Amino acid sequence: MESRLVGRNIQDTGARYVVFTAKFHDGFSMWPSKAPNPTLPPDRVHATRDIVGELTSAVRAHGMRMGVYYSGGFDWTFKFGPIEKNATTKPQSRRARRMAIMSSRKSTS
Repeated sequence: MESRLVGRNIQDTGARYVVFTAKFHDGFSMWPSKAPNPTLPPDRVHATRDIVGELTSAVRAHGMRMGVYYSGGFDWTFKFGPIEKNATTKPQSRRARRMAIMSSRKSTS
């Protein structure tokens, strides 16, 4: 990515700011990281270069403001819904747990 060109092209559209998705619900991060995701293959977890940093520098160099959207509460690679920590189980949503409980009750009745 040629940062100067990207920054200039965005500025030429009349934009005053940029909001970039740094990590979406699919678990892929737009910067290199050593943080593992046990549910994805290693080549599908992180970008190999710091796209967030490069874009931020380009945007700011052209006098625009930069925002970053980071989906930290949802990660579809674990379970659908908000991530919750529990020492004994894999992170999953309240909805998924509720559905599992309802399903087990139906099978025992």
